[in-house]
Amino acid sequence: MMFAMNRKPAGVAAFLLASASLFVSYGPGLNYTKGTMHPATGENQQSNRAAIALHVSERTDSEGFPPGAVWEKAPAIRYERDWTGENPDPERATEVRLLWTAETLFIRFRCVYRNITVFSDARADGWRYELWDRDVAETFLQPDSADPFRYFEFEVSPNGYWIDLEVSHGKI
Repeated sequence: MMFAMNRKPAGVAAFLLASASLFVSYGPGLNYTKGTMHPATGENQQSNRAAIALHVSERTDSEGFPPGAVWEKAPAIRYERDWTGENPDPERATEVRLLWTAETLFIRFRCVYRNITVFSDARADGWRYELWDRDVAETFLQPDSADPFRYFEFEVSPNGYWIDLEVSHGKI
């Protein structure tokens, strides 16, 4: 599954789009937050890896996305444990790859499911509140590493529904 943060995900195969400058400024904050809120210990230590976005100079396709072959050059991060870092399950694995241009950050998720749990309703544009209660791919961006409890959250489901949130100290 790939998704887009352009507020118009293209169904199941969408991409997350954001300003490349956002990624550059959020990158250190992401590592800070993960390390602060969930310090690396024992088995979950491997999950505290940094995501690295590959710079793309190739032209995008007619829909504005990088060509398929470029994605394979980007380093992949793979997850197969639940959100606590426990319960490994290869049949629910996720692979994440990142690319960026001067204008855009692209994030691609490939998710494996045993079964898919999705909502069957959303607004006409695909926005769905409480999407996190079903199967989704999620991205968290932190604008200020000095405030680890303020972040932006972007989610998309396999059937193309999405939500974007600004969260501050537990309040949406």
